[in-house]
Order: sequence, then structure tokens, then C-alpha cells
Amino acid sequence: MLDVIAIRQGLAGNLAAVFLPDHAHVYANMVSDPGTPSLQIWPDEIDYQQTLQQGVQTGLFIVQALVGVTGDQAVQQTLDAMLASEAGLSVLAAIEADTDLTKRLTPDGQLLTGQAAAALDVTVVRCTGYRIYDITGGPFVGAAWEVEVKA
Repeated sequence: MLDVIAIRQGLAGNLAAVFLPDHAHVYANMVSDPGTPSLQIWPDEIDYQQTLQQGVQTGLFIVQALVGVTGDQAVQQTLDAMLASEAGLSVLAAIEADTDLTKRLTPDGQLLTGQAAAALDVTVVRCTGYRIYDITGGPFVGAAWEVEVKA
């Protein structure tokens, strides 16, 4: 069964292991004033009928990064590192480091490990690349990743 709360916390936990405390704020939910740099997570699509009897369900989750104001060279270098496919500040590598989502980020931002698996499989499907987001205090440069989770 797809537990949206546990999956959001698990994705946040995977990201927190790389980005907290020095590189970005990590939110398991959408926030109205996330600040920069930050990552926030929300569900996009849920397929309840992946197999008979609802045995496997699939969810598509969005991980959005807001890195900083547009035109700043250091901001673009940070986003480039986040778009990379391996190590460092790679969002893909951070998310897929624990495909069972056994890490959790608590509401107060503490990282827990060794929790029950929230997923059968996690795959980063694609990234939008650079986008300009007009959010409070913006415009900000950032990107969004589509993450497929099977549970």
C-alpha cells in the first residue's frame, strides 16, 4: 500500500542525508516560504491499480529544488551539481541511495534511520532542468525531479 506520508518522509530522509545541515533545507511537504537553497516534496500522480487486488501501487512524486536568485553564478554551479547523476550534491544519487526509503525526516528536521521500508522501489525518472520559479522572495532558479515510487 502506498503510504504518502511515509514516502514523503523517506524521500526527505534520503535528501537530508546529503543536503543537511550545510547545503539546503529539506522539507517533506510543500511550504509557502521555503527559502533558498531548499528541497520540497509533494505527490503528483498515484496509480492504485498497478496489479490485481491493489497489490502494488505506484506514485509519482515531485522533488523541487529552489537554489537562489536568478543570474547568480554560484547558484547556477550549485544547481549544476544537483543535476549531476552521481555523488556530491546529486539529487538523483541521494534519492536512489536508499530505494526502500528506510530513512525518515522528522517534522523538526531530524534524520532517523532503520525504519520499516516505505517502498519496494524508487526511481528518479526525469528532471526538468533549469526553471525560474516566482515564489515569495523570488524569482528563484531551480529544477524539479519526477520520482516513481512502488509500494
